[in-house]
Amino acid sequence: MNQKISIVIPVFNESKNLKSFDLRLKSVTSSFPGFNWEYIFVNDGSHDDSMGELRELASKNENNVVIDLSRNFGKELALTAGVFEA
Repeated sequence: MNQKISIVIPVFNESKNLKSFDLRLKSVTSSFPGFNWEYIFVNDGSHDDSMGELRELASKNENNVVIDLSRNFGKELALTAGVFEA
């Protein structure tokens, strides 16, 4: 059985960067075969369309998990929420 590795990514107002980041992240992790990768994106109360972009990414890849926090709590709590999800 392949080992599962979760990567937690806090997101705050990053709608313009998420698609390219996702492509690069998949490019890097695909070079490590033998692992099941899970990408946990935590929207930390973004004011732009980050949540819409994250929903789109999740709909295209079942390994993408999205958490939407009700407001901006800061990267530390966003990371904590992602770790609890993992």
